[in-house]
Amino acid sequence: MSNEGLITEYRRLMDSIENPVGLTLDLKQQVEGEILDYYTASQTIRHFLARLNRKVFGNCNQRRGMKLQVVPVIEGGGNTGKRFHVHL
Repeated sequence: MSNEGLITEYRRLMDSIENPVGLTLDLKQQVEGEILDYYTASQTIRHFLARLNRKVFGNCNQRRGMKLQVVPVIEGGGNTGKRFHVHL
């Protein structure tokens, strides 16, 4: 898909979301000697969103599949020299 196609799809997605809110989360880069990588960052975000959806929607989250619409972007790490952080 071309850049223009991606941009069009992204705009369509953003237009379909009611009351959009932006959030940036900084992640701990090391816990108990284990260095954060992309996979661990992804798992951390999944865990965070599961807890957030449970707090917001309660049992409807599991029973009816209600959840917040989120577009996560993980940045940093690797050879970029930046710390891992997530934009939601």
